[in-house]
Amino acid sequence: MKTQISTLPKGTFTLNLAHGISRAIGYEGQNRLTMTYRDQKYTAVGGNYAMLAELLGEWLNEIVIQADDVQQRLAEILEKDESFSGSPTIKKDESGRFYINADCGQNQVEYLLRSLGLEITNIYSSNRRNRYQTGIFIRNTVYL
Repeated sequence: MKTQISTLPKGTFTLNLAHGISRAIGYEGQNRLTMTYRDQKYTAVGGNYAMLAELLGEWLNEIVIQADDVQQRLAEILEKDESFSGSPTIKKDESGRFYINADCGQNQVEYLLRSLGLEITNIYSSNRRNRYQTGIFIRNTVYL
Protein backbone atom coordinates (compact mmCIF):
# COMPACT_ATOMS: atom_id res chain seq x y z
CA MET A 1 0.00 0.00 0.00
CA LYS A 2 1.32 3.43 -0.94
CA THR A 3 1.32 6.08 1.76
CA GLN A 4 1.44 9.81 1.27
CA ILE A 5 3.84 12.00 3.20
CA SER A 6 2.01 12.48 6.48
CA THR A 7 2.81 16.11 7.26
CA LEU A 8 1.33 17.65 4.11
CA PRO A 9 -2.35 17.75 3.20
CA LYS A 10 -3.47 15.63 0.29
CA GLY A 11 -4.22 17.43 -2.91
CA THR A 12 -3.28 21.05 -3.37
CA PHE A 13 -2.49 24.05 -1.20
CA THR A 14 -1.03 27.53 -1.59
CA LEU A 15 1.82 29.34 0.15
CA ASN A 16 0.74 32.98 0.00
CA LEU A 17 3.37 35.72 -0.32
CA ALA A 18 3.01 39.36 0.76
CA HIS A 19 5.60 41.97 -0.13
CA GLY A 20 6.08 45.08 2.01
CA ILE A 21 8.46 47.53 3.60
CA SER A 22 9.73 46.90 7.12
CA ARG A 23 9.01 49.41 9.88
CA ALA A 24 10.91 47.47 12.55
CA ILE A 25 13.66 49.29 14.42
CA GLY A 26 16.95 48.63 12.69
CA TYR A 27 15.25 47.38 9.52
CA GLU A 28 13.33 50.52 8.51
CA GLY A 29 12.78 50.79 4.78
CA GLN A 30 14.07 47.33 3.91
CA ASN A 31 12.06 44.91 1.82
CA ARG A 32 9.98 42.43 3.78
CA LEU A 33 8.54 39.19 2.47
CA THR A 34 5.92 37.28 4.44
CA MET A 35 4.84 33.75 3.53
CA THR A 36 1.65 32.29 5.01
CA TYR A 37 0.79 28.60 5.29
CA ARG A 38 -2.51 27.97 7.04
CA ASP A 39 -2.25 30.06 10.23
CA GLN A 40 1.55 30.19 10.34
CA LYS A 41 3.54 33.17 9.09
CA TYR A 42 7.19 33.24 8.09
CA THR A 43 8.94 36.58 7.54
CA ALA A 44 12.26 37.54 5.95
CA VAL A 45 13.72 41.03 5.80
CA GLY A 46 16.39 42.14 3.37
CA GLY A 47 16.58 42.90 -0.27
CA ASN A 48 18.00 39.93 -2.03
CA TYR A 49 16.72 37.03 -4.05
CA ALA A 50 17.38 34.60 -1.20
CA MET A 51 14.47 35.79 0.97
CA LEU A 52 12.03 33.32 -0.62
CA ALA A 53 14.53 30.47 -0.27
CA GLU A 54 14.95 31.38 3.40
CA LEU A 55 11.17 31.23 3.94
CA LEU A 56 10.79 27.96 2.04
CA GLY A 57 13.64 26.44 4.06
CA GLU A 58 12.08 27.56 7.34
CA TRP A 59 8.69 26.16 6.27
CA LEU A 60 10.26 22.85 5.24
CA ASN A 61 12.17 22.53 8.51
CA GLU A 62 9.11 23.25 10.68
CA ILE A 63 6.33 21.52 8.77
CA VAL A 64 7.74 18.85 6.50
CA ILE A 65 11.07 17.60 7.81
CA GLN A 66 9.89 16.35 11.20
CA ALA A 67 8.12 13.27 9.79
CA ASP A 68 10.02 9.98 9.65
CA ASP A 69 8.78 9.26 6.12
CA VAL A 70 10.32 12.53 4.90
CA GLN A 71 13.57 11.66 6.64
CA GLN A 72 13.64 8.39 4.67
CA ARG A 73 12.96 10.25 1.40
CA LEU A 74 15.80 12.72 2.11
CA ALA A 75 18.20 9.84 2.74
CA GLU A 76 17.14 8.28 -0.59
CA ILE A 77 17.54 11.60 -2.40
CA LEU A 78 21.04 12.11 -1.00
CA GLU A 79 22.01 8.59 -2.04
CA LYS A 80 20.50 8.59 -5.56
CA ASP A 81 20.45 12.20 -6.81
CA GLU A 82 23.89 13.52 -7.69
CA SER A 83 22.57 17.10 -7.65
CA PHE A 84 22.64 17.01 -3.84
CA SER A 85 25.83 15.00 -3.28
CA GLY A 86 28.17 18.01 -2.97
CA SER A 87 25.49 20.57 -2.21
CA PRO A 88 24.99 22.04 1.27
CA THR A 89 21.19 21.91 0.81
CA ILE A 90 20.53 18.80 2.91
CA LYS A 91 22.47 18.58 6.17
CA LYS A 92 22.36 16.50 9.34
CA ASP A 93 22.04 17.92 12.83
CA GLU A 94 23.63 16.55 16.01
CA SER A 95 20.85 13.99 16.47
CA GLY A 96 21.37 12.59 12.97
CA ARG A 97 18.17 14.01 11.49
CA PHE A 98 18.21 15.83 8.19
CA TYR A 99 17.34 19.50 7.82
CA ILE A 100 17.31 21.99 4.96
CA ASN A 101 19.94 24.70 4.65
CA ALA A 102 18.20 27.41 2.63
CA ASP A 103 21.40 29.41 2.12
CA CYS A 104 21.94 27.49 -1.11
CA GLY A 105 19.30 29.55 -2.96
CA GLN A 106 15.77 29.37 -4.25
CA ASN A 107 16.45 27.13 -7.26
CA GLN A 108 18.05 24.42 -5.13
CA VAL A 109 15.22 24.52 -2.55
CA GLU A 110 12.58 24.32 -5.30
CA TYR A 111 14.48 21.42 -6.88
CA LEU A 112 14.41 19.68 -3.50
CA LEU A 113 10.64 20.21 -3.23
CA ARG A 114 10.24 18.64 -6.66
CA SER A 115 12.51 15.77 -5.62
CA LEU A 116 10.21 15.17 -2.65
CA GLY A 117 7.39 14.77 -5.18
CA LEU A 118 5.70 18.15 -4.85
CA GLU A 119 4.61 19.94 -8.02
CA ILE A 120 5.28 23.68 -7.81
CA THR A 121 3.67 26.49 -9.77
CA ASN A 122 4.63 30.09 -9.04
CA ILE A 123 1.74 32.56 -8.93
CA TYR A 124 2.36 36.11 -10.15
CA SER A 125 0.41 39.37 -9.97
CA SER A 126 -1.71 40.34 -12.96
CA ASN A 127 0.07 43.67 -13.35
CA ARG A 128 2.23 43.26 -16.46
CA ARG A 129 4.53 46.19 -15.82
CA ASN A 130 5.39 45.59 -12.16
CA ARG A 131 4.93 41.83 -12.00
CA TYR A 132 5.80 40.16 -8.70
CA GLN A 133 5.29 36.76 -7.12
CA THR A 134 2.17 36.49 -4.95
CA GLY A 135 2.27 32.82 -4.02
CA ILE A 136 3.34 29.27 -4.68
CA PHE A 137 0.75 26.68 -5.65
CA ILE A 138 1.79 23.21 -4.50
CA ARG A 139 0.27 19.90 -5.48
CA ASN A 140 1.13 16.97 -3.24
CA THR A 141 1.73 13.91 -5.38
CA VAL A 142 4.14 12.20 -3.01
CA TYR A 143 3.77 8.47 -2.60
CA LEU A 144 6.50 6.54 -0.86
